[in-house]
Amino acid sequence: ILVAAFIFLTPFVVAQIQFPDATIQTTAASAPLVSTVTVSPVGTAVQNGTALKAAYEGVSGALVDAPILVKVEPGVYDLGIGRIDLQTYVNLEGSGTESTIIKSSQNDASTGVLDYAGTGGTVELRGLTLEHTGAVGVRGIHNSGTMLVKDVTVSCTGAPAGDVFAVYNTNNLSMRNCKVSAVGYVLSSGTEVNGITNEGTCDLLSTTVEVGGSGQRM
Repeated sequence: ILVAAFIFLTPFVVAQIQFPDATIQTTAASAPLVSTVTVSPVGTAVQNGTALKAAYEGVSGALVDAPILVKVEPGVYDLGIGRIDLQTYVNLEGSGTESTIIKSSQNDASTGVLDYAGTGGTVELRGLTLEHTGAVGVRGIHNSGTMLVKDVTVSCTGAPAGDVFAVYNTNNLSMRNCKVSAVGYVLSSGTEVNGITNEGTCDLLSTTVEVGGSGQRM
């Protein structure tokens, strides 16, 4: 006796089998996400930041026709004095500028908290807020590759002992619906506060830049 069975796919189940009497076998496991890594809060803000850095920098194998998305759930992710080294075709997406907040007090004049040094490919940032509270060599986003930024807020505040660069670009940067803020600084002679510093190609659309403080600035 031959029993006909039909196999079909659903968005949430690997496979289901429907038999002639209309009963359905649904014992298959849920399909894993093959191109998305989800990061969730695990404890304190510092613990969250450690988990985010490990998850993002642990991604490998992203290609131009097979990018990987690191999706960050709502929460505060404190990197301490650290940063995240962004990777080509590994995109970072939060859950909104008021929901996903990445913090750092990094003191490094040569790199950003979100730092991209990739060549020959792109990286995308979306839907998050970056708060930088460092004092020496403040850089929020630093791009020396090709970076696309959408719906991102960059906020730099603190008491710097050197120049401040909320966003620093030396190659190709595109920003859409973003807010860049560097305010509240009290500066010593010879130091500057910079909203967006561009040494390459910078394309801005519906993006605001706010810079303020006392002393020299631009």
